[in-house]
Amino acid sequence: MALSLLALGHNAARAPAPLPTPPLHLDTVPYSKKEVDYPAMRAMHEASSFRTAEEVIAWREAVASASAGPAPPRAGQSIALDPLSDAAMPSDTIEEVILRRGSSRRFTGGAIDFTALSTILDRSTRGIPRISCRPACLN
Repeated sequence: MALSLLALGHNAARAPAPLPTPPLHLDTVPYSKKEVDYPAMRAMHEASSFRTAEEVIAWREAVASASAGPAPPRAGQSIALDPLSDAAMPSDTIEEVILRRGSSRRFTGGAIDFTALSTILDRSTRGIPRISCRPACLN
């Protein structure tokens, strides 16, 4: 599984440069028996990838200058989201979801209903909560 987290928001302080990360050289298992090529996904990844530190710096500066001013006026119609409440959220473990789905490459092709879309947008834009943890709980 590939997972990327990117913190977005308004903060005057600039994050320090990340420390170099050494290669992990972990043993891996193929995702599937046969590789499936998705040209559009490769093109999107390529188009959204930075190749140099200078490109990253330029992007950060552009984001900082764009977010420094007032938000542009809203245009068009606003529609209130209708996300699931915390109590109504499914409580399946990630293992149960993976076993139920069987494969991430087999999709139903069905539409996402408005509540599901609302929940996805709500949960993906609200931020990631912090947890307090003493060093002992990291072991």
